[in-house]
Amino acid sequence: MHVPGRLEARQGLRQDKFSWPLGATFEGEFKSGRMEGFGTFTGSDGDTYRGSWTSDRKHGYGQKRYVSGDYSMMIT
Repeated sequence: MHVPGRLEARQGLRQDKFSWPLGATFEGEFKSGRMEGFGTFTGSDGDTYRGSWTSDRKHGYGQKRYVSGDYSMMIT
């Protein structure tokens, strides 16, 4: 749960949403303009990855969920 003002105090993280021109989005934590911490990436095809990020890359535990409803747990 996001509590306004709390993320700024935690290692400089901030909650935000970014959209790419082709329709993909990322909603979650950012640090210095990069995906960092926890967030959800939604591809233009509707598939999602929800999990941990470091320097714009999936890092640690996450879940890939496909439009079909299938999903997989991931460790990166």
